[in-house]
Amino acid sequence: MKTQGTPAGQWLTIASSPYFLVEKGVVAGPWALSTTPESFVILVVAEGEGSLKWNDGEIALRAGECFLLPATLGSYELNGNMTVLRSTLP
Repeated sequence: MKTQGTPAGQWLTIASSPYFLVEKGVVAGPWALSTTPESFVILVVAEGEGSLKWNDGEIALRAGECFLLPATLGSYELNGNMTVLRSTLP
């Protein structure tokens, strides 16, 4: 599957099973997202750098880093210029 040319601000499914879903997203500026009560989110920064902001915090992101966002987190924002992989329960 070719994933080049994925538009910024959209998720492209790259793997799925009854147990997990893996998506690729391109961040090019602010992107408002949220977790759901049904699943945690694992974010892997594949390339680039930026930031992850949530209600009462913010952290810098760079290629190679991995983050586990709890299902209870709710709203968060990715910002910067980076490619991320997002894993969730289906």
